[in-house]
Amino acid sequence: MAGPRCPVTEALAAALDGRDDGHWLVGFSGGLDSTALLLALATRQARHRGSPPLRALHVHHGLHPDADRWAAHCAALCERLGVPLETVRVAVERGGSGPEAAARAARYAAFEAALGEGGCLFLAHHQDDQAETVLLRLLRGTGERGLAGMPAERPLGPGLLCRPFLALPRSALLDYVAASGERWIEDPSNADPGPDRNYLRQVILPAVAARWPGYRATVTRSAANLAQPAREAPPTWHNVFGDPGVAVAALAGPGGAARLRAWLLAEGCEPGPRAPLEEFLRQLAGAAADAGPRVAGPGWCLGRFGAASWLLPRPQPFLAPAPRPLPPGEVLAVPGVGELRVAGPRGPAPPVLAFRRGGERLQLAGESQRRRLKALLRAAAVPPWWRDRLPLLLDAEGRVLAAGERWRAEGSPWALSWDRSGVARRDG
Repeated sequence: MAGPRCPVTEALAAALDGRDDGHWLVGFSGGLDSTALLLALATRQARHRGSPPLRALHVHHGLHPDADRWAAHCAALCERLGVPLETVRVAVERGGSGPEAAARAARYAAFEAALGEGGCLFLAHHQDDQAETVLLRLLRGTGERGLAGMPAERPLGPGLLCRPFLALPRSALLDYVAASGERWIEDPSNADPGPDRNYLRQVILPAVAARWPGYRATVTRSAANLAQPAREAPPTWHNVFGDPGVAVAALAGPGGAARLRAWLLAEGCEPGPRAPLEEFLRQLAGAAADAGPRVAGPGWCLGRFGAASWLLPRPQPFLAPAPRPLPPGEVLAVPGVGELRVAGPRGPAPPVLAFRRGGERLQLAGESQRRRLKALLRAAAVPPWWRDRLPLLLDAEGRVLAAGERWRAEGSPWALSWDRSGVARRDG
């Protein structure tokens, strides 16, 4: 099944080199591609003592009359290989972006739920899949990040997703499985030219291959070139509020716009046109240390504060909600702010949650004079965009009892708890 120069086993060995996974999970549909992957992983595990435990997961979408037979085929092959198999039935929501996208979303949700901490999910996408993905995204007007194609590795829930065969043509997987003598499932829906990917595969790409036989390698190489800038991005900083940022000094000088684009891509942002980025860098270079130039792109806004430019929390701009009572024990989620709770005694007159309007003062514990909240925020180097989002607790007379978690007024029976984990853009 696998000779000394087997491309499949070599590609898998390269992907596993230096890994330290707690366990392996293979997405197994029963088709040619995932059959090659399962056989290769099972063979690798049998020949290398100390390999992580291997499991297979078959997602039963229930969309085809033969779905039960396909699940039985997968169970039989896994039993012969000694690989535990879990079959998960999912409900595919109709409508929206279409059945293909809905099935994919359900499938990846099942993968993530089954993966577990420290695990690695292996999927069998290959060079043909990558070329099709890049061309489809190009035809749909996807930006740079999308045109970089599928990554060979990325986080997935508590573990990782790995695609070891992205540099291999499908023909290599076909040769590998054929040599094993194993059979695989042919999904008849792949012959329907209606879906975009099938139309591209059956009608467009054969004509492309007739003129440019090496298109798979060149398209995937272009995708790799687009992915390369993310590996050249400046390091990411995080401020005390969790906002990701990039040092102003790292963007200075020649090539600053390219480094900024690379950093935005690494943070999951589509950079958009180059001209606004270059103008932003020009303003950074000529601005005073306390100036705050900003630049916005599709779904993001970058603002200077201190020695770095930060991705601002969303939404931008922030519209503060109206004041409202917030009794102790109640959890209030405010978009663009986070989750807020009050600790303290319950009573008929709970504190009021409000946001800054300007001119607020409070007397801190242990002090005799009231202090301007604006001065406290500046002294604590709170970024301007968080000053507008700072939650306040007020009493019935409008006096400030607490400002965020950091400041509490003398004699206040209530304290504010503020969870910003769902607001700060740590993961883009």
